[in-house]
Amino acid sequence: TMSTGGFVLMQPRGKLTGHHQICLLRKGRERFELVCNPGTVGRFRDGEIQIDAVLISDVIFKNYSKTERATDVQIHEAFGDMPLPEILREILLRGEIELTTAERRVLVDEKRRQILTHIHKYYTDQQGLPHPITRLESALEGVRFIIDPFVPAERQALDLVELFKGTLILKKSEMEGSLSIPHAFLGAAQGIIRKWAEIKREQYTAEACVMEVGIIPGNYESFMSDLQRVTHGEHTFELAGHRAAAPPPPEEHKAKKGAKKGRR
Repeated sequence: TMSTGGFVLMQPRGKLTGHHQICLLRKGRERFELVCNPGTVGRFRDGEIQIDAVLISDVIFKNYSKTERATDVQIHEAFGDMPLPEILREILLRGEIELTTAERRVLVDEKRRQILTHIHKYYTDQQGLPHPITRLESALEGVRFIIDPFVPAERQALDLVELFKGTLILKKSEMEGSLSIPHAFLGAAQGIIRKWAEIKREQYTAEACVMEVGIIPGNYESFMSDLQRVTHGEHTFELAGHRAAAPPPPEEHKAKKGAKKGRR
């Protein structure tokens, strides 16, 4: 066994058996490979797990399929006097992860969902309402954007927002508004309000509790739907600057034909 900065890993004498994944970093003409537990490198890069949960071995290979290890000279020429734990981290953070076509497709699809969900939650349109996921998907099809399954969704969302400029109006903001709940429904609504919104100020009148609240754009529809359910429409909610519309259908921010106007 060998210690690498606080954790102990097995040094294989030959090729490992069982499921594993290779992380490959090229430096100049040399290649350096680490043998990892499947599906862990991306989680390590996202800060979800520590390095000891990623590596099956701390041996640095030149070509794992041939059980050819990188020599001390090759490692020193590429990384200098960097300590072994730092070399391992650099390979994991900057290296390529070998995936089958099916594995990559699954990871890319999941990362796409995370990126679009992030934009949906934290950005609004010109009316101050979140863009529906279907609209974001259509916009994504119109730009050239390569999704990296191993880069955090939040970082890639920032790049995608830049590409969307000129196609969509995207304002990163918190929705603020005034919410009035009649006393008869206040008890039932309190849990919903605290779940979806941040209460900034509140005051009580003879008829209702009036609160100034802030909402993440992507939580707006769920917030309105839950309030409708417990108050039966007997509440008012006005976005700063104008009265809020009813929650939009998935495609557009328009009230459904024949739907109740409500008092939102």
